[in-house]
Amino acid sequence: MIRTALATSALLLLLAVAACGLKTTGGNSSAAASGGAPAAAANAPLYPDWAQALVPPYPNSTVGILVNQSYYQLQSPDDLATVAAWYKSHVNGAWMSIPNSGATSVTVGTVQITVSPNPDSSGGGSGVKTMIAIDNAWQGRS
Repeated sequence: MIRTALATSALLLLLAVAACGLKTTGGNSSAAASGGAPAAAANAPLYPDWAQALVPPYPNSTVGILVNQSYYQLQSPDDLATVAAWYKSHVNGAWMSIPNSGATSVTVGTVQITVSPNPDSSGGGSGVKTMIAIDNAWQGRS
């Protein structure tokens, strides 16, 4: 329930930012030029280094947003099975299904990746079928 509310809030924030036409600069874009980690994809601006160290942004994400310093969310028009298979091939760990949600997740160190169906089933999801949450503050929560 809390995860759905958080995902919905993040989606609304994303839509508000997109409606304003806000553009970001900087972020990881200079990392490749300086010989560091590869720059984040254009569809995943401000993809954090802690996430990049674990997995690159999903290649067919339509939107990526840094919700806060420890939570990054991506959206994809791909179906859940396709996105989950991609992440499972890129992140080793004990993947588990989350009961009654259709979601799957893995925790590696302090980072949890959750791949879930879009909670907006009203048809207003703009073609977004799958949500990807990468949460670096997960460990230690109750």
